[in-house]
Amino acid sequence: MKQTPTIFGRRRPDSVAIEWTSKTVYVLEFKRTSDQRQDYRERGECRARDQHDVLVKSLETVAKEAEGESAGWTVKLIIFVGGTCGSVHVQTFNSNIKELGVIESKRNTIRRGFVHELLNAQDTVLCSFLRKEWVRKTMVVVRNPSLQWEEAGGAGRQ
Repeated sequence: MKQTPTIFGRRRPDSVAIEWTSKTVYVLEFKRTSDQRQDYRERGECRARDQHDVLVKSLETVAKEAEGESAGWTVKLIIFVGGTCGSVHVQTFNSNIKELGVIESKRNTIRRGFVHELLNAQDTVLCSFLRKEWVRKTMVVVRNPSLQWEEAGGAGRQ
């Protein structure tokens, strides 16, 4: 069986944050998944862990081997999962942004912004789908050049 090498570029995280004071590298991943099932968050988190397992373990290995001033670093994977219908597990979300050092008074505002972005993404997907379906249903492929545009479902050729 041929083994394919792991390519970091295809598994890159959505973002990385570095807390220099505490010497912590945060690997940030945002997953958008169908939230029609109750376990949507767990499934999204599992996909993110699988995606970044090699990266996180590699960074942890480097951090453990560091010496002198470079020693003492930790690596943490922070996963934000949002449902396609705007679902967000509040406790997990708050725990994640608390870990990132966000003060409590800002958490609800940030979560509302996150939900807003989830819904905007879903709106974009739906609009794209509906536009494609409209074009598919209203356009007729014209194979005979003698046909007028009007006969092919258009408004008439000028």
